[in-house]
Amino acid sequence: VEPVKDQRGRVKKPSKRDRDRAEAQDQGVQLEKDSPGSLDLAAVDNIVESGFPLFARCYRDGVQRNSNLDGAVRLRFVVGDDGLVSVVEDGGSDLTDRQVIDCVAEGFYALRFPEPRRGDAHLVYRIHFNAG
Repeated sequence: VEPVKDQRGRVKKPSKRDRDRAEAQDQGVQLEKDSPGSLDLAAVDNIVESGFPLFARCYRDGVQRNSNLDGAVRLRFVVGDDGLVSVVEDGGSDLTDRQVIDCVAEGFYALRFPEPRRGDAHLVYRIHFNAG
């Protein structure tokens, strides 16, 4: 999973205002506006939640490296005609541990979704982790 980069190709670090705005807009799962296909978002949310034990393990590993690790993993992913995840990429995560982001992203490949209607479904999912 590649980090978000600015126009010059440097890794872009979101500002507090950008993070707050993204957090307000990103609640769980969203279908991207230009997605050719669609899925029931409640079903997607339930399926992703089934992966939370794996994602929690990814985060616990990160907390062992940094006890104050806090932030959101925001992933863009594509569910193909067969219900399998074919692509996962960072969609603007602000968690500072790339290993946690990559681990969570890899976990998305293990999820199985219903077949999308009208083609591949392009989605965004946000998971917030807090060391508190």
